Amino acid sequence: MNYSYYTDSLNKYLVIPLSGAEDNPDGYQHRMIAANHIGALLPCALRRIDQKCFLYYDVTNTQTLSSRFANRRVGAKEAEDLLYQVAEAGRDIAGFLLDAAHLILDPDLMFYDYGTERYRFVYYPETAEEEVDSLGRPCALLSFLVGKTPMLEPRCAKAVLYLRDRCREPDFILQEAVLDRAFERHAEENKEEPHTEKGSPAAPETGAEDVHIEELWTDPLQDEEADAEEDWLADPPRETGPAPEPKKASGGREGTILAFSLFFLSAALFMEWARVSLPLREEMSLLLDVGIIFTLVVAAALAITGVIRLAAACVAGLHRIAD
Repeated sequence: MNYSYYTDSLNKYLVIPLSGAEDNPDGYQHRMIAANHIGALLPCALRRIDQKCFLYYDVTNTQTLSSRFANRRVGAKEAEDLLYQVAEAGRDIAGFLLDAAHLILDPDLMFYDYGTERYRFVYYPETAEEEVDSLGRPCALLSFLVGKTPMLEPRCAKAVLYLRDRCREPDFILQEAVLDRAFERHAEENKEEPHTEKGSPAAPETGAEDVHIEELWTDPLQDEEADAEEDWLADPPRETGPAPEPKKASGGREGTILAFSLFFLSAALFMEWARVSLPLREEMSLLLDVGIIFTLVVAAALAITGVIRLAAACVAGLHRIAD
């Protein structure tokens, strides 16, 4: 296919000339790919230069499939995702009444968009160009994947070889149903279902199987009730007196009360020092006198309370020792 690249100050474009656009440059397919934003396709613009028509595809921030895997293998997951994205692209453009047979599936013209992390494709609306061997036919793509897919992934390698043989059939197009068969996705789904057949209480069977299931699975609540009944019959509960109350550590609250008493006494001493040592006005001296009296009263009350409680705790401790 005849194509070239053009770069301006901001963007890079893939330029493909249209061979038959002079007769009908405003055909339906040309207008659809130029006027609509189709997520699976590269953004496209139709330009006329010197009485010739060109399709400008914006390939900014993209990389071709061939250059992306020029120096490394294609992983099994990457190959599977790529083929399914081709099938999704054909389904998406069908919503715009565009034919999937016009997608160019050539590794040199398939672009990986680093912004969306998906592949975007070139839609070529012409059909008279004989050079477009990869138009709608994934033979070049599948041959590329056969050489790049590691044989250590037998499932993926087998699927790619199967699709490469199928692509030689006339009118073959990659579709999700074909890919599901190639990658055996239906077989994987069927393998996940049989876990509800045997040994599961959610799907009991009739006849002799019921006895087998009941033997294998019992209700845990019934087991607990049976164990409790056996324990009651084997060893009846004994009548015992009330459990002795744990002894409380004495001296904790009394020590706290005495500590607060010392705190208030220290505050009174500090205010007395400030009243005597600092040059204060009469109002402030009067206020400090009131504060000193108040803190001394509180300190005395706390000290008396703490001493009384401490004495009571000591007496109680002596009684417990005597008992």
